Amino acid sequence: MARILCEARNDVVVIDRNGALLEQLKDSLDVMTVTGDGSTMSCLHRAGIDQTDLLLAVTGRSEVNILACVLAKHAGVAKTIARVRRADHFDSIAEGVTAAVVGVDEQIITELECASNIIDALIHPQVKETVRLSHPDAQIVNFQIKSGSPIIGANLANFPHPEMLEQLRFCAILRYGQMIIPHGQTTFSARDELYVAGAQTMIEELIEWADPLETAVGRVIIAGATQLGFMLTDMLRPLDIRVTLIEPDERLAAQAAATLGNRTLVIQAQSTDSGALREAGIDACDAFIGLQADNESNMMSCILAKRLGAKKVIASTQNLDYMQVIAGINLIDCGFSPLIAAINALIKCVPSDRRQTAAVLKRVPAEVVEFVVDNNAPAAGKRIADLKIPNDIVLALIFRGDDLVPAIGSETIRERD
Repeated sequence: MARILCEARNDVVVIDRNGALLEQLKDSLDVMTVTGDGSTMSCLHRAGIDQTDLLLAVTGRSEVNILACVLAKHAGVAKTIARVRRADHFDSIAEGVTAAVVGVDEQIITELECASNIIDALIHPQVKETVRLSHPDAQIVNFQIKSGSPIIGANLANFPHPEMLEQLRFCAILRYGQMIIPHGQTTFSARDELYVAGAQTMIEELIEWADPLETAVGRVIIAGATQLGFMLTDMLRPLDIRVTLIEPDERLAAQAAATLGNRTLVIQAQSTDSGALREAGIDACDAFIGLQADNESNMMSCILAKRLGAKKVIASTQNLDYMQVIAGINLIDCGFSPLIAAINALIKCVPSDRRQTAAVLKRVPAEVVEFVVDNNAPAAGKRIADLKIPNDIVLALIFRGDDLVPAIGSETIRERD
């Protein structure tokens, strides 16, 4: 978040108790750092809280983040955002006492954001990643080409449905862990993951054509009675999806059984035990999701589940370095990180008039950025094909008033696009 805010030309101050970590940050970013406790007024004053427009409190402790926001709001900060673990922190205080009343303008619930992303991947089994942009209809979606798909062997120059290319933009291909920017003669292959930008309905039409035999998810196995596991189970119930939960800890398994009731089968076992997975019905499940606190256990249990017959396997990780590792493992369909989910949620809460990072992608080392073409900008009035754009940048979409325009080569850039 510090890097994203710096790139948007903000003056950024970072507070942390770890002085060594702050020194590393200063080596890579143009930020001011303060070593101390951000939930104390003395530390906030050293950071210049009286001249601050926005406070992001994103430590791992909800209470610290809430207190920092309360103090910042008291000091006159216009907007405060707190990362919290639960949505009910203010429910039992007193009637009428809300987060906004005490000084927290926005709450980012890390596990809830991640659970919502996983739900997207379950509702659309072909989809591995979805980014929603500021235009209400605009999305960038990653989906995988399966064997037998009619898109295999085609390229953009001879695409079977040229009318789709007038409304969609193929931004990137992830092929065996390597990102490729597609051109007219780039041929699509089985197991390619395509990043496609456009209106949601058009992307769904493309996916339905590319993979018409995909069926809806009806049975899910979740490994891990973690907070994320509980949240996801609750969110799946209204969707009429049957859930089995595997948890090795006896106390946590008993707690899960008591909390979730008879609608969820809870099995006390290791998720890396093939016998336990077979008992849970792994060969007949539509999706297996590793949500344990141990990153390596999630990855290993997902690989085993795939080998035992799970149609789709999803791994979660708290280690951001593992996201690219997961993307390169063929036996794991997709991975999610609560930290990346929190960052992307924070990005949407940070106001920006001219340039805004819309999302950090999970499966490729890339970001989605939205920006406005200034009046008299050098690019205004030029065709996209005539712009000298670096090879690792793709113009995906143009928001022109209420219209959504694919950024294809023949399109002319206009002021205020």
